[in-house]
Amino acid sequence: LNLAIPCKTVFHEWFHRQGVMPLQYFHSLLDTVAGGAFEEARVETGAALKLFELAQTSHPYAEIYELAAMFIIVDRTLRYPYAAHPNENCDALSGQYILAQLIQKGCAHFDAAQLHFESPARFVEALTEIQKELLEVANVALLSSHDAAIQTIHDHIFKYTPTKDKEGFIHRSVFHEWLERRASATIGRLLAETAAREGVEAG
Repeated sequence: LNLAIPCKTVFHEWFHRQGVMPLQYFHSLLDTVAGGAFEEARVETGAALKLFELAQTSHPYAEIYELAAMFIIVDRTLRYPYAAHPNENCDALSGQYILAQLIQKGCAHFDAAQLHFESPARFVEALTEIQKELLEVANVALLSSHDAAIQTIHDHIFKYTPTKDKEGFIHRSVFHEWLERRASATIGRLLAETAAREGVEAG
């Protein structure tokens, strides 16, 4: 992890400056929660794809690249949506979007309260498809008016994570509501067990 996390960070920041709408020039299109989710999804899927591709080479750090790629996927799809609410946080919304894309493309499966991910090779296929979609959306936005570009980006995000209600409030997906309840229950149990153990030790 000491190598994988800096690797993930470098690739993430580099991808913010790539593509047809790099963040430093198109920030005004991406400063809403959904716009930020689009940018974070574009960056994270691009970084993970490149790392998975490098992991399939004979590079001496190939295993680190694969670990960094998986860290991106797990961190983005599970931790961010758990740690923050998608109505207020673009990272959380992007996590919902990416997980939905991976499930739709058969790269992730949720069954009987278990989440399963496919092989790295399958991730390369799915992430390539996601990147193609994101590029198509960016190209449409690039040639649209400012307001139409924002709408195009928002429509794409909510196509995959349709959790915005009629009043405009963005809810957690059912999966991430389940994850929050499951994690909170587990944390509560662990805290209770720790308190009981410390009480016995103090006694």
